[in-house]
Amino acid sequence: MGPIEEAADDREEENGSYVDGLPFRRFDPEEWKILMEGSRKAEEWREAERMKDPAYRRLKQGYWEYPEASRSDHKQICLASFLTPQGGVMLMDWAGENPGTFLAFYGAGIAPTKQIVRQRLSLKQSGETQQVQAFRGSFPWEQRMGMVMFAVPSTQALLDAIKDVQDFEVASGDETFIWGEWHSGHQARDRLRQCISRRR
Repeated sequence: MGPIEEAADDREEENGSYVDGLPFRRFDPEEWKILMEGSRKAEEWREAERMKDPAYRRLKQGYWEYPEASRSDHKQICLASFLTPQGGVMLMDWAGENPGTFLAFYGAGIAPTKQIVRQRLSLKQSGETQQVQAFRGSFPWEQRMGMVMFAVPSTQALLDAIKDVQDFEVASGDETFIWGEWHSGHQARDRLRQCISRRR
């Protein structure tokens, strides 16, 4: 008799009841199979219910948004954001005294930080992994989500690198923060190019 059974026996009263509740339950392989199958079917049902919502279906497929900067914004930020249930991708470029160009990722799987910190992360795209210095902080519009930003050398370098379909994965060691794939990237590239040309 192993220690688990002995511990259970110590808790059993003379009338057969258990002082601390039910005893430890052992499932044989067949029972585990039935339990896992039931969980899988329940999740399939929940997903089918969620898919009845047009907004969820659109998010599930992933889509681009193009927020426009106000004319009073001296940076004139040009932004394309790809949204998915796991989080999103942002392609950003801004002008002004301190211009910048970034590829950013945000989502619930990225722990937010109160202040922006530097962190070396791995960025995997098209089967190639780069170890890159990134900026990590909170997502500006939802503080409960984190965001990581990778600096891009120039506006043109960003535009030239945007593929129509692109897989991505961001990780720190064995911990994966976010992964996925965008589509319609050339549409996003063209919108960014138009935005950038308007401010020149």
